[in-house]
Amino acid sequence: MKKLLIIAAGIALLMTGCNKEIPLTVNDRDGNTYKVIKIGKQVWMAQNLNVRTEDSWCYDDNPANCEKYGRLYTWDAAAKACPEGWRLPSKDEWEDLFDAVGGSMSAAKKLKSTYGWKEDDGESGNGTDDFAFTALPAGARDKRVGSFDEGYITRFWSSTEISADLLYNMGLSNSGSADLGSNGKSFGISVRCIFD
Repeated sequence: MKKLLIIAAGIALLMTGCNKEIPLTVNDRDGNTYKVIKIGKQVWMAQNLNVRTEDSWCYDDNPANCEKYGRLYTWDAAAKACPEGWRLPSKDEWEDLFDAVGGSMSAAKKLKSTYGWKEDDGESGNGTDDFAFTALPAGARDKRVGSFDEGYITRFWSSTEISADLLYNMGLSNSGSADLGSNGKSFGISVRCIFD
């Protein structure tokens, strides 16, 4: 019996060591604090990353937009921007998020903020934000044309490459479903970090 108790205690200790404590908030190297949420088995930042790096911008180069939406990052900048213990999610992890909220059609509504999205054909583009993910319509940036589509879209980088210059991202728009699209590495889009 004593041997069985020792084995059980050892297993419990090992299992405790495997579980990381989930933080309530996380700070980046600039001192910004982000809310943390759990959706399904995943732990996410509940706000867009806003740490200043080379090759990151505020929408329309307006600092107020960084406060509102976070920064827009090239993929190379995004890959190094998450706080320690956090990282860019993979394509599969974005798909797992869709599954956890009821699929890509549900994700389009349930992950979007309840404000800020422009109307589409007379209907509100706002979401229900059922999981406190609070995806805001941050738009994007292309080095040739500058910032565009604030109020209409948001895209988040993934860590999964399609080719040397193309990567998957998760996108939401003011209409339609959530999708896994792609962008070139020099494109400027938002970052949501996932707990490692």
